[in-house]
Amino acid sequence: MKKIFIISLLFIPVIVFAQDYLPLVPCGLTDNGPLPRCTLCHFFEMLRRVYQFILFMVIPPLAALIIAIGGFMYIVGGTGRGGPELISQAKKLFVAVAIGMVIAYGSWVIINLFLEILGFSGTWHTIICN
Repeated sequence: MKKIFIISLLFIPVIVFAQDYLPLVPCGLTDNGPLPRCTLCHFFEMLRRVYQFILFMVIPPLAALIIAIGGFMYIVGGTGRGGPELISQAKKLFVAVAIGMVIAYGSWVIINLFLEILGFSGTWHTIICN
């Protein structure tokens, strides 16, 4: 329960910052305002924006923070205070970050490669709504 609370506290600033950096919802409720009326295309545009925000604005700083924590654990474990178990935990943390980043960024590469093999000649990662 404590971990869920801490994780939720970490994501509150991310969500607030997301609205300032990039409006995640690209449409409005009426045509009278500055935003167009929502369509199905705008839903997919919103999903693309959320995906890009997570990929480029959340994952890199979070990975750097976790690597810094792992480095601190590694240094403290090497001084004799934490012992070999702290060094082992730090190494597991480094491996977990590397695997997570490979999965996150490799997903884009795999989808792009798969679509190119099938002969898709467009850009699947950009959505243009009229």
